[in-house]
Amino acid sequence: MRQSGRVKTAYMAEYADPIIVSAGEGLGVDDRMETWDGNPQWIWVWCSDPRGRQGWMPSSWITWEGERATAARDYAATELTVAAGEAVTATEAESGWLWCTDQLGRSGWVPAANVELDSVIP
Repeated sequence: MRQSGRVKTAYMAEYADPIIVSAGEGLGVDDRMETWDGNPQWIWVWCSDPRGRQGWMPSSWITWEGERATAARDYAATELTVAAGEAVTATEAESGWLWCTDQLGRSGWVPAANVELDSVIP
């Protein structure tokens, strides 16, 4: 996926020091689990990385072996603060969020409902 778009509704990043993990890295998993935007398929789990950072992680990106949880793939919970009307490029969609890059080259997650995607970029 690689699509251009415009921000419909501004979004302010909530977490200054997000969880960042590499595939195969162990996770601490909290009891907190939430669905995003009322969609029962978009499940997010509160996790901590080996450095003590915490944040929400898509449940589909967590691998379980008994009681042990690991990251199924590289993941950064970095959010992107964006203003309405701002141009962005989305390269990934997951559980109601888009991984976007703004025109200054900053990247992070933005709620998909806040972005109107235009065309596919070759």
